[in-house]
Amino acid sequence: IADGLRSEPSELTFAHLQHVLTDVLTVSEDEIRSAVAELAVRARLVSEPSGAVGLAAYRRHATPAGPTVVVLSGGNIEPALLADIVGASAAVGVDQGH
Repeated sequence: IADGLRSEPSELTFAHLQHVLTDVLTVSEDEIRSAVAELAVRARLVSEPSGAVGLAAYRRHATPAGPTVVVLSGGNIEPALLADIVGASAAVGVDQGH
């Protein structure tokens, strides 16, 4: 669902990331869908699935104490997909108020 994350980093980018990253977090497509729905319903923000991955990771993984920033990017999502995601989350009673 997160088409914007399908490409692999270049060799130069990968080499740099190996020096600065200490961990990599993963999320499921369902968690991405839930994050897209939460952004649309609660924050009235339209985010493409790739742009909502940070929120999905924040919600799934423990974060250190203190302020946390999640960068949201991209609004490139088909209206039908957004409607499907928001409708599906409402149909199963996903609490988007946490």
